[in-house]
Amino acid sequence: MRLQSKHTILINKFIGLCQKQSAGRKSPKPWPNPLYELGYRIKLIEKEISMCNGGLVHPDVLATSNRHLHILVIECKSGNNINADQDRRYANLSTRDFKNFVKMYDQSQLKHDVCYVDGMENHASLEPHTDLPFITFGRRHIQKHGTFKLDKLDRKLSPQITLDGSEVLRSYYKFSPFDGDKFVVPHVVRALMQCVTSTSSKSRVAVLELGAALKITEALDPQNIISSHHKGQLQKRVEHVIDMLLQRDGFADLVRRAGECNPAAVRTLWSKCGEICSEYETQGRLTDSFGH
Repeated sequence: MRLQSKHTILINKFIGLCQKQSAGRKSPKPWPNPLYELGYRIKLIEKEISMCNGGLVHPDVLATSNRHLHILVIECKSGNNINADQDRRYANLSTRDFKNFVKMYDQSQLKHDVCYVDGMENHASLEPHTDLPFITFGRRHIQKHGTFKLDKLDRKLSPQITLDGSEVLRSYYKFSPFDGDKFVVPHVVRALMQCVTSTSSKSRVAVLELGAALKITEALDPQNIISSHHKGQLQKRVEHVIDMLLQRDGFADLVRRAGECNPAAVRTLWSKCGEICSEYETQGRLTDSFGH
């Protein structure tokens, strides 16, 4: 069952390469972490970068290695096309373009690579349209295509990495604001329950309170790796979901009473939220079964 879009899953697969512990619950082996071993850590997700030459790029992920004074710029491609103008802008990125938000111990030695992340099923249609390297995820292997400028990175990813049944955690980046409701609503509902039933009275929140969407958004990004602009987009999506939930008969009053620590209301809210999650997850299963 896939409860995230292909694009979001690719982002999580890449993030997993930079994590110390990234085994899935059902996986016999942990997700490989060659980038973590090189010192890479996730810096930002969905960061808008203003280029010194006046252009803009919006990479999906930035990972940095203080050890190697290197930035890895990631663009995930779940479709079959590469935009030629976007590819040109990525190719023209300068390390100077990162100076305002990437700080390392020797800024003068800072270098970067731009890389596409894709799936084996669509790689053949993408590779001919760019000179940039790829990290390509298959069912059994992770393969590098092309050459990274940082030699240690290039050698670390060569020739391929075996997955051996490993399962990536999908909770690093739960959803994009552009994912469908069937992916987004269950995450928001569970984060809402986390906020409502928090043991800390300061963080307890009713869905009608000012700032509820912000607190839920923060709960969805525990590692604080989503860029501020993109987090604003996520918050708007959370507000949209909250509005949808409020249209359900009696839901707002139920959340309010649960937020006041009414035990019966908390139990009822858990049940109601479980029903909502099942409803949307069923939509996701039906969509996957038809290949959409």
